[in-house]
Amino acid sequence: MNVPFQTSRMPVLKAGDAIKMLQAAPVANLNDITDGKPILVIAPHSDDETLGCGGLIALCAAADTDVTVAIMTDGSRSHPNSVEFNPQMRRDIREQEVRLALNALGAHDAKLVYFRRPDGYLESSGEDADNMLQSLSDLVKSSDCHSVFVTWGADPHPDHIASYKLVQKLSAMHEDVLFFAYPIWALSLAYETEITAPFSNPVRLEIRQVKDKKRKAIDCFATQVKNLIHDDPDGFQLTSDHIDLFCRDFEYFIEFGQSSLTELPRLSSVPTEHFEKLYEKSLDPWDYKNNNYEQNRFDITLKSLPCKNYKNGCEIGCSIGILTKKLSVICKNLIGIDCSSTAIEQAEKNLAGIGNVEFKLMRVPEELPTGTYDLIVLSEVLYFFSEKDLKAISCFVIQKLEIDGICLLVNFLGDTESPMSGNEVASKFCSLTSYNLMAVSTKEYDGFRIDVLTKIT
Repeated sequence: MNVPFQTSRMPVLKAGDAIKMLQAAPVANLNDITDGKPILVIAPHSDDETLGCGGLIALCAAADTDVTVAIMTDGSRSHPNSVEFNPQMRRDIREQEVRLALNALGAHDAKLVYFRRPDGYLESSGEDADNMLQSLSDLVKSSDCHSVFVTWGADPHPDHIASYKLVQKLSAMHEDVLFFAYPIWALSLAYETEITAPFSNPVRLEIRQVKDKKRKAIDCFATQVKNLIHDDPDGFQLTSDHIDLFCRDFEYFIEFGQSSLTELPRLSSVPTEHFEKLYEKSLDPWDYKNNNYEQNRFDITLKSLPCKNYKNGCEIGCSIGILTKKLSVICKNLIGIDCSSTAIEQAEKNLAGIGNVEFKLMRVPEELPTGTYDLIVLSEVLYFFSEKDLKAISCFVIQKLEIDGICLLVNFLGDTESPMSGNEVASKFCSLTSYNLMAVSTKEYDGFRIDVLTKIT
């Protein structure tokens, strides 16, 4: 029997799906993608480095990490019909703006390199492209950079695509350097738009602490946001919606090239500083005391426990002690642990006079309590840890949980803005402990999941 020849096509990635994957990508700390070493940011136009990497640049500046920024085009054609501002004037203004923006980001010492190709005509092949490629390669070497960042090839602008293609070639010349693409206009594509640019190993970088700096830096581009060049009604302007899009809590990076950050265990746990900043803004950042949803979750958590009396309990990630207080009723002795000194201080105040509870300031898993326990509670905390740290915590539970003791997991099922989702981290923890802990129950409720495990060996 003759079988007709069939061709297969790789599934098409939709822009909306790509954005969802970016928003759920693992969270990387600065060190994960820079290793504390110099970085090179390649921007098709002056302002792209700020729109896509402004938070990254600000974090590098705060960490005394050297930053080099290469601007590929001259910026003269964003207002091509202006009479009052000729092309040379437009170029000079745009170059002044990028320096002001870097200063606003704290990157006063950043090195700026201008390639000054005409807007809209950046080449990715041919003699001029080869010359730019060699210059970029020399720049990688002279800056001794560890990471290179360029606009993503899915951005709907020819200069963004050309820059990405150039840097794809550059990545083949520097196998020991990490390469990342940063999306700009791809973030606003219609959901059904087909993405043909490579998409793999995305990560998110939290920029909450420098988000205000980034907004101020964007404001430095007066030609783009303040209609400085006023005699070209068709000239490009960033809208307030654009600016809000680029000033969210995370920046997104898509890895490509020969070197790789594909081993997710390298990604760091959410740092202590993140939680301290939350408590600086509010002593009850998740509204545990007053929110009916949170109170209902605490009640369901207690009802999920198969036993109502425990000798020694341990709650990791106790926050300000609201769940701890409820657990203290069923535990003869209870220890609450948190990495935030502010949270521990508030927990001690909230549970003042309750003698069977002790609070300790500890950064888990680097610091862990001694003793053994017949109850270990990990409520809405596991997804803040990297895979490496999750393994260490699972080892702690296996070693310190007594035979027939209970380990209780509670995990939020929405966007955790953390290294892992709630479902993912619960499944991984259960897998890591499967030889020693047996599942008693797994149930999903409105917005969260509870796993009850017991020690068998």
